Amino acid sequence: MNRTLLQKFIQLIANYVGLYIREQDYCSLCSKIFVRIKSLKYSSPEQYYQFLANQNHPSKDEWEKFIVLLTVTETYFFRDQGQLRLLKNLILPEIIKSKIISNEKK
Repeated sequence: MNRTLLQKFIQLIANYVGLYIREQDYCSLCSKIFVRIKSLKYSSPEQYYQFLANQNHPSKDEWEKFIVLLTVTETYFFRDQGQLRLLKNLILPEIIKSKIISNEKK
């Protein structure tokens, strides 16, 4: 896929989903685009791009399938004990404290 079209896909994804594609992920993005092109039996990446850009009902259904390919379906957030301690010991107590103070002033 040419660089110009790849950049158009990246911008379309950012606008539609809010997902930032890192440069080191460009190759992976191209592979995922070609997976969907093959699945839909399109003849070119340009045709797939136009389909996604239309933002009609069929393209919205396709976006759901494409997004699943683009995103990681697992999270390490809840497995990271450091993040959980920070949330428990600092962030949540500060939020609660600010809410209590805010309610006392009312």
